[in-house]
Amino acid sequence: MQTPDDTSMPQGPKMAFTITDTHLIFGTESTVERAIRSLSGNEVPTVGSEKWFTRAKSAIPSVVGVASFEDSVASGELFWWTLKESEKSGLSAIKKGPVTLRFGTLGIDEFADFSLLPQFDAVRKYFGWYAFYGLSRPDGFFFESKYINSN
Repeated sequence: MQTPDDTSMPQGPKMAFTITDTHLIFGTESTVERAIRSLSGNEVPTVGSEKWFTRAKSAIPSVVGVASFEDSVASGELFWWTLKESEKSGLSAIKKGPVTLRFGTLGIDEFADFSLLPQFDAVRKYFGWYAFYGLSRPDGFFFESKYINSN
């Protein structure tokens, strides 16, 4: 058996990840490098000093098998912005950093008019923080998800 000699296949971007004492960073090689450089400065706050993180962390037991925390205010605002940008630009896909959100493939843009959405500040109160954890017990596994009001 021979291997093909054609090496004209386009190469994708080089991906990288790293784990520091405060962050898990995943992205393109240049993005990870920039993140490491910015983290080495003293002006970058750690996630442990963020109000949302400390409130979410305090809502779960101190010892768990798995835990996940989310600031849905921040992720919701990004998604809201993406929806509004897709309407403004007339695109069915929006690229924000290494992430591309596609609406045309989902069919959402055919029946939704995102220009009718209010500014995010009008709906911010409906978003909060989430804490999810799981642990093992003698009778099996226990998982719990908690919504924490950000107000």
